Amino acid sequence: MQDQTGVFDSILYGNNFSDLRDFAWLLSGFQDSFLNGKTYLAALLTFLPSSISEYRSEFSYARATLKFVGIDPDHRAGLRGGIFAKSYFNFGTIGVMLASIVIGFPLRYLDVKMKEYMSKGNSDIMDIGSVMILYSF
Repeated sequence: MQDQTGVFDSILYGNNFSDLRDFAWLLSGFQDSFLNGKTYLAALLTFLPSSISEYRSEFSYARATLKFVGIDPDHRAGLRGGIFAKSYFNFGTIGVMLASIVIGFPLRYLDVKMKEYMSKGNSDIMDIGSVMILYSF
């Protein structure tokens, strides 16, 4: 089990604040022209080479985020915005609510199942489930 200092350090020095900073930067350049799922479709087309499909390279989330802040996407990698940024930039507030449901229900199901196994005396499943939930974000 991780001690309190490790958890505190993970929160402070992990990706939480950099994601929040990048999300704020992205919002400052966002002009309320939602992407309407284009980055999700581009992600689904990752099996196609860029030479075959320009759509994938044009609407990747990394390129879209750089365009929001006015940086040339050919000279830098994309910005991170946290777990719900992609859904917001594609579908707005409705996208964030849908992403919360899609992410929340499986995590809740996993939590309930872990508690059931724990009540039967299986402590090893708790370790596995905790790691799965922790690293799902």
